[in-house]
Order: sequence, then C-alpha cells, then structure tokens
Amino acid sequence: MGLLCACSSRAPTGVRNRAIIALAWRSGLRIGEAALVARWLEVRRKRGLGCMGLVFCVLQGGPVDPSYIRHLLPRLARRAGIMKRVHAHGLRHAFAIGLEREGATVSVIRDLLGHSSAAVTDRYLRRRGGAEGVEFMKRREWPAP
Repeated sequence: MGLLCACSSRAPTGVRNRAIIALAWRSGLRIGEAALVARWLEVRRKRGLGCMGLVFCVLQGGPVDPSYIRHLLPRLARRAGIMKRVHAHGLRHAFAIGLEREGATVSVIRDLLGHSSAAVTDRYLRRRGGAEGVEFMKRREWPAP
C-alpha cells in the first residue's frame, strides 16, 4: 500500500503513522474507534494490568488527535503519488472491499464493521469506482460472431 510506503521507516513518527494506518486499514476501525484502543490500555494501566501507556502517542507522550490522522493521509497520498482522494474513512471502505474479495459475505462484513443494516454495508461495497468496472470489462471474453 502506497500510504504505508510513504511513511518514514526510521523516524519515530513515521513508524507510529504506519501502525495507525495499518490498524485502521486491516481492522476496519474508524479513527475514533482506534482511539478506544488507547482508552482501554489506559484503563488497564490504572488497574495495574501491566500496560505502559498509549498505543499511539505524540513524541511528548500525549495522545494523537484524530484530526492529525485526517490531515496525515492526504499528505502521505501526495508523497506516494496517489492522485485520488485519500481519507481516513476510506480505510474502512478498503477493509470492507478486501473482505469481499476474500469471499466474506455481506452479513459477515456488516457484523465486522458494526453496521446495523446490510444496506449500509452494501453502499460501502459499491463505492469501488469506475476503474474496477473497466478492468472487469477488459477481462471478459467476447465470443466471435
């Protein structure tokens, strides 16, 4: 994925940003839900369950603001040469489409995304854009008349 490659692999912030993107993309979490992971770890720490703090933090130790991630993704997309619009919620769509390509049913995808309706999930799966349709049409066999 171009966004991951656009993050520095040496700078601490680059490593953190790669982890945030990978978590949101491969888990289907909303950015706000990814922050719930940090909240859970804080509860664990307060209860003495051995957690060392936030999963994602700024270099000073505070939490990463969701708006930072929303601004980060378009910046990384430009750096990676991605010309289409890239946004945080798009990672959830990519997660859903990936699940569908791997054979998951709409009901499984709906449950994993936490949607109350299969109609909402269906909208996620239909936002693939025209490029995939064009590629499908190119692969079709056209019998000679």
